[in-house]
Amino acid sequence: MFLNNVVASLLLQHDEATYNLKDLVADCSLIYKYMQARGIATIMHTAPNKSNIERVLAGLGYKIVTEKTNAAIKNVTQNVNLSIRENFKELLGLYYYNIGYMQHMVMDVVIGKVLTNLGGEPICIDDLEKKVALMSHIFRNEYVDREEVPYSQMVRTRIETIAQFGGATFNEQTGKVSIADATKEGKFLLNHLQRMGHYIANAYLIVLYALEDISEANHVISETKLVNELHQATLQMYKDNLIKEMPSCLKELMETALRRFGAMGIAEIKHYTTPAGSSISFISCSFKNLGKIEELKLQISALHEYTPHEQQVIADRTQQAINNSLVQHLVAKL
Repeated sequence: MFLNNVVASLLLQHDEATYNLKDLVADCSLIYKYMQARGIATIMHTAPNKSNIERVLAGLGYKIVTEKTNAAIKNVTQNVNLSIRENFKELLGLYYYNIGYMQHMVMDVVIGKVLTNLGGEPICIDDLEKKVALMSHIFRNEYVDREEVPYSQMVRTRIETIAQFGGATFNEQTGKVSIADATKEGKFLLNHLQRMGHYIANAYLIVLYALEDISEANHVISETKLVNELHQATLQMYKDNLIKEMPSCLKELMETALRRFGAMGIAEIKHYTTPAGSSISFISCSFKNLGKIEELKLQISALHEYTPHEQQVIADRTQQAINNSLVQHLVAKL
């Protein structure tokens, strides 16, 4: 784990046009301490500080602007100019580094989102474990898991670590977890965790909409054609500001989602060898899986809330991508 990964993730999430350098150093330090408490291996030989963060920013192409805030006492403020995020290529660069960080934090992200959605309402640790278990099972191919401990212990350890940083309270006697009394630092940590996984939720949700259409129409579609058309549709949805995140490896993410749903028995993927010796894969989905698909859509949608209108637009765009896949496939055969 590099400091680049953490800095990139924070730059992606910052909603303003500039990021106060002092605040960025403090935020990086908090995340670093959280990773240490979680036992995540890093190759950071020193804790984040102003000097090494400035080097990372320079390497990523971000400039620091110094402004005088009070000429009489010679106060200055240093802000990171985030305007180059408007460049699509530069934005993808940040996502590239963010993905390396995200691989270690998927379960933390799911916990952060579940707790945030509750809005301070307490939840029994056993119920929380069930919610996290389902989402972690779906995203199983997205994270690095080197912990040889029972699943419930993994969840409990993360809850205790989040509580250690003021993000939640865990009552051992009642078994209840709540974020009602979260500290300022704790709220920042929870927000950071729950926002980090939005791009994964987007990709998996779009793939589920595609499988729903394939199931209803009993289609059999080339995996390559499907992924290419979904990729183009997602790019357009991003340009239309319907989707706020655009990872640098969207095609690979969608392929992973398809393979994961195949392993879960939601989709059927058949592989064939062509006369030329190359391999080709086709996707199909049984009509009997529609109920499971709808359930998974509801679960994943909870990680990144969409309005009914946005969900309908995503469904329409995905259906058009399916139609384009079919047309291309038929033309190719002709």
